[in-house]
Parts: sequence; structure tokens; C-alpha cells
Amino acid sequence: MSQTAQASPSDPTKSWASDDWHRVCIAVQERWPHISEQDIKALPCDRDAIVGFLREFTESSLDEIRAVVNEFAPDESLADQVAGIAEDVAEPVHAAFDRMQYEADEHPAAANGIVFVTGMALGILGTLAFLRSRPTP
Repeated sequence: MSQTAQASPSDPTKSWASDDWHRVCIAVQERWPHISEQDIKALPCDRDAIVGFLREFTESSLDEIRAVVNEFAPDESLADQVAGIAEDVAEPVHAAFDRMQYEADEHPAAANGIVFVTGMALGILGTLAFLRSRPTP
């Protein structure tokens, strides 16, 4: 089940045939000889996928694994970096939203009261800001 077929043909840097990813494969095999080349090449050419695999199948620290992979892996494109950040942020935001939804469903009166008080406070602050921005006669 090789993932190399999933790499886009227009991006040769996302293939195990590229020099950078081949060096990653060799470095991983040198550091952890119990992991075969077939196991490594079954993974997508992605830093996070390789680090996750190595974290599961080695007893090494996360910092050591990342050091080996990042030393030889090609630099990520800006789009890959943004996608990684979005994935990291999406889970906590989703959990917070779910928690707010749960609290609003369990305590509707309290939730409505909080919304009302917050709206009043914002209205008062907006009115005060408007009145202070007007020149005095």
C-alpha cells in the first residue's frame, strides 16, 4: 500500500523518489534500524505523518524524532504551514464551541442572561465612546 501514488505528479518534492525524502528515509533507517524502508515508504511524504509513525513505533523523544526528520525533510510550502496551523487551531476552537453549546442547552436561562448583560454592557460602552468622541459645545 504505497502512498507514493497519491503524490501529485506536478509536485515531485512530495514523492519518496525525490532526493530530500530519500535522505529522510535513509536517516530514519540509520537511527532506527528496526523500521524497514517499506514501512517508511508506505507513509505519505509529510513531516507530521512520519513523526507520528515514529512516535508510535519507537521509544525516542518527540524532540529527537523531529530533529532527525526536520534535518533532511524539504521545507514546507507556505500553504502546508498554514494548513498545519489551521489543523492545530481547529480542534480547541471546536471543543470550546461544543462546550458553549452544551452549557447553553443545559442552562438556557443563564445563557440568555449572560447574553443580555453582555449586550447591555456593549451598548453602554458604545454610547459612552460615541459621547466622548463628540466635541463639547
